[in-house]
Amino acid sequence: MHEFPPGLSWFNVDKPLKTTDLIGKVVLVDFWTYSCINCIRMIPFLKYWYESYHKYGFEIIGIHAPEFGFEKDSLNVENAIKRYEIPYPVVLDNNHRLWTVYNNHYWPAHYLHDSIGKLRYTHFGEGGYEKTEEMIRKLLEEKGEKIEEPIIPLKVPIDFTKIGSPETYLGYGRMVGFASPEELKYDASQCYSVPQEIKKNRVYFEGLWKIEIDKSTLEKPEGKIIYRYSANKINLVMGSKNPIRARVLVDGEKLQIGNKGDDIDENGYLNIQEYKLYNLINTHNYYEVHTCEVVFFDAGVEVFAFTFG
Repeated sequence: MHEFPPGLSWFNVDKPLKTTDLIGKVVLVDFWTYSCINCIRMIPFLKYWYESYHKYGFEIIGIHAPEFGFEKDSLNVENAIKRYEIPYPVVLDNNHRLWTVYNNHYWPAHYLHDSIGKLRYTHFGEGGYEKTEEMIRKLLEEKGEKIEEPIIPLKVPIDFTKIGSPETYLGYGRMVGFASPEELKYDASQCYSVPQEIKKNRVYFEGLWKIEIDKSTLEKPEGKIIYRYSANKINLVMGSKNPIRARVLVDGEKLQIGNKGDDIDENGYLNIQEYKLYNLINTHNYYEVHTCEVVFFDAGVEVFAFTFG
């Protein structure tokens, strides 16, 4: 197991941990970042394993390695830890020092170490839940633990075979599918519009936007962003320094109780300030093609990526 560099911020511990503090324990190192939908969907599994096996000497160390700049803010991370009720230690890897030492390339990524600190198992991305739990139990039993609890498989919350839209970044550095008729201008204000025909898996901006390497910022009120997608849920990673109100429409219609996302109020509005992943539309296990339209009433919103579930 690699040592934790000094000077990093920690949560859920009284003092920064060292690898010597973990000798004798089976340790799962989990690379994550709080606005990543793949990481968010992993949290219930991690919490279940921690609650089931911590008493046998199992530990999880969450290494929060940011993808976007706002994820370096320790208060944002602290709020996410509280929101998801994460009980295990979390360390902030804002400069990707641990990410580099582990030669990691993925969110989430799991590195499972035995009781003497030797790496015994890795898994990248979602899935592999049964195998990971089996390996946790195997390594605990190797160190002499007798585990009484049966394995209770958790329900996988998504059917990846039915999702027809890819994660779509909204900064020009990784943007694919920009489809407003105007030329995309880098790092400069530009008025964009939406054509009459909306195609699947394409991004359309309307209004005055500044598109930067990892985000797009609305510079005048009454701007829009439109995406025609194929999935059960559509999420948007975004935030604002000042409170902003938006309305979300599906196929041009106001959201109803059966399709509004978790972050939509009863009137179909979205209140934005915190930088995080917002769930816009949820058709509750109906994987369908829909057009999502987000109308921002105020300037200043920063949008980073669409993700799907």
